[in-house]
Amino acid sequence: MKISNYVARLSMILLTVLIIAGCSSTNPAVTLSDIPILPDLTIYEGAEETTFDTLISALQQAFEVQAAKIEVQYYWMPETVTWEQVEQFYQMVFADTNWTAVKAGETFNTACWTRKSRAGKQVLVISAVPIVSSAEHILVLILVLP
Repeated sequence: MKISNYVARLSMILLTVLIIAGCSSTNPAVTLSDIPILPDLTIYEGAEETTFDTLISALQQAFEVQAAKIEVQYYWMPETVTWEQVEQFYQMVFADTNWTAVKAGETFNTACWTRKSRAGKQVLVISAVPIVSSAEHILVLILVLP
């Protein structure tokens, strides 16, 4: 009698675990190396020499990004690349994926997407920061790693 109760309880626990596992997201977390980049952009090598802490902090606050770990990458955006092209590129890249666009302020060149992964919620913030002395921009990508 005790063994049958034990087997029944174990079966119920196993069934519950399988149901929960089946309902959870099957998408693995991604890193910035998994995010495509517009072909005309190049990595901004001087990023470590420039202070972007205030920008990163402002973007994190604006999109309520609270994560233990984030990845940040900077790219040169030449004059020939517009913010509209960047937005369209990422809208096409994330179309029919598990990334969901989040409404960003229309004043700044910023876009945000979220997705659920096995490890938790991921947030991708993309912003074009103008360079004062030219018509170029620096494109900043911030990815929250759960």
